[in-house]
Amino acid sequence: SHAWFGGYAPAGPYTLANGTIIDTPQIAVAVIAENSGEGSAVAAPIFRRIVELYYNITPLTPYPWESGSG
Repeated sequence: SHAWFGGYAPAGPYTLANGTIIDTPQIAVAVIAENSGEGSAVAAPIFRRIVELYYNITPLTPYPWESGSG
């Protein structure tokens, strides 16, 4: 099965670290990962990382593929 997830950001009014208020979505993303299982386990974390990179947000926890092990 294929994992997929779609979304946009920000979902509502959002204040950036510099005080800028964003009240409409700026980015829409669709993630499709072939032959990789469920969307919530595979595609949604990829979507989250794309949004974090777009907004220059440091993740609270490292992603498994970024930890350098495995």
